[in-house]
Amino acid sequence: MAIFYWKGGDEGGPTAWNNQYNWFKDEALSVNADAFPNDSAAIAVIPASGSEASITYLEANRTIAAFIDLNNGTVRFEAVDFTLTVGSASFLGASSNSAGKITGGCTFSGVGSRNQAGGTVTGGCIFTGTTTSTRNAGTIIGGCIFSGDSSRQQGTITGDCLFSGNGTRNLSATITGNCIFSETSARTSGGTITGDCIFNSTGANAGTVVGTCVFSGTSTSNEGTITGNAIFHTGTGMSNNSTISGVLVPLVPITNTGTAGSLPIDALIAGI
Repeated sequence: MAIFYWKGGDEGGPTAWNNQYNWFKDEALSVNADAFPNDSAAIAVIPASGSEASITYLEANRTIAAFIDLNNGTVRFEAVDFTLTVGSASFLGASSNSAGKITGGCTFSGVGSRNQAGGTVTGGCIFTGTTTSTRNAGTIIGGCIFSGDSSRQQGTITGDCLFSGNGTRNLSATITGNCIFSETSARTSGGTITGDCIFNSTGANAGTVVGTCVFSGTSTSNEGTITGNAIFHTGTGMSNNSTISGVLVPLVPITNTGTAGSLPIDALIAGI
């Protein structure tokens, strides 16, 4: 196993992955590697400081064991000419980010770390970094977990998602998959989810859900559009204040100031 540290900017030349003079053996960037990471045992690292240019070109598909970004986002992986396949990719630096093409699982744990617009990940992603700057703004084909408080989804995800951090959001974005919003104020704030959703926090649906929704948390509500059925149960202070195209099923008393396709449980209507 060999570890390669990226410096880039070799004599102002191309910032290509396969330029061996862009890579070093040590984090201080003092000993040239005379090679580049190009096998399934290699680990590639962008150090916290000292790097001079982003990784712009791969020149061919590359496969390595791990990619680690410790930088603050001034130097980043942004190659889209080919695909970097990794055992894992970790974005640990504050504001570290990717705008390139990665196949493999990614973790965005630096404060404000993100998958940028133009970045594509084929694999599962975890967003554990806090603040609203920790987000997906690109494309992810795989399941995602947003566990960092206030982390955001504002790109495109094809896969199931769990929003488990306080104040996590699906913004004006698209998710094709099922979603669970499980923590305080976790919610949709616009955008479209094509799949079933569970809201068991104090959050709400303020976007569009093409599927069935279950509301089970205190003060959860529908403030958007649900094209399927909506079930309210085991919660208090819940409400429908907008549009449900399917059946509204209130298993507990709720406030209904919106519209629904039908209300089949007549015995509970008096409590609505």
